[in-house]
Amino acid sequence: MHLSSIMNIFICRLQLNLVILFTVFALLACATTEVPKFSHIHVGHALNGWVNTPDQEGLFVTAENLADQIARLSVESTDASKNSDFATVRRNSKEIMRLIGDDPRATIVGPDSYTFLTALQGSVSHMVYAIDSDDATENLRDGIQKVIENSATVFAHADVLKILVELAVNEPNNDQLTDMAREIRVLAVQILEGEDINKNNLIGDSPEEYGLRQLRRDLAATIENEQPPYRAVEQRYLFGLVRLPDGTWKFQDPDSGGGSYGRYSY
Repeated sequence: MHLSSIMNIFICRLQLNLVILFTVFALLACATTEVPKFSHIHVGHALNGWVNTPDQEGLFVTAENLADQIARLSVESTDASKNSDFATVRRNSKEIMRLIGDDPRATIVGPDSYTFLTALQGSVSHMVYAIDSDDATENLRDGIQKVIENSATVFAHADVLKILVELAVNEPNNDQLTDMAREIRVLAVQILEGEDINKNNLIGDSPEEYGLRQLRRDLAATIENEQPPYRAVEQRYLFGLVRLPDGTWKFQDPDSGGGSYGRYSY
């Protein structure tokens, strides 16, 4: 075989391989650049990530983490009260008061300024954005609406807990403080895990029994039934959603350098 024939065969094979390679790259690019639904991005802000939370975790995840800290402190306080360590009870009550926060809509200035109430309110705000999105499915609207409504029980328990720990910090009577420590523990656990009020070994069959665990369960069930399927949203989509002046939403790549339009605080 002549050298020229060998070269022609080599060049043809090389061209074919390049065509195949470019086709694969193009398919991969299409697969990875598909923009998620706006409603799913809003849900992702609650579950997958938000720009200014600790470790950029989801707002609902942040609320769960803070509730877990509160519950652990409440258990430590009841143990301390049994040992007459009332200084620890008062110190933990003060820390719980800080972790709960005062105003659910307080301005967030950085990761360390998040409280349980601001994180949970932020989650609810983004869930409202999700069900108000034009691309939200009926499944998403119905499921998320239930989560929003049942979150009222958690907010109510947090308000009572906030009042109780404020009283505990300044309570001079140690017997009263011991009783308060027990009540604080009950409320803190209810916020995190819910409560089996009707004693049927099933927590969450009525709104009054709801805690964060039951809200998480309902969120998971809702997104599991989504079509097209819900997938964990990539960070560049989570942090690149902006609101236009007319109230509609647009994805803008954070690295594009374009105008930010109306970014929202939660």
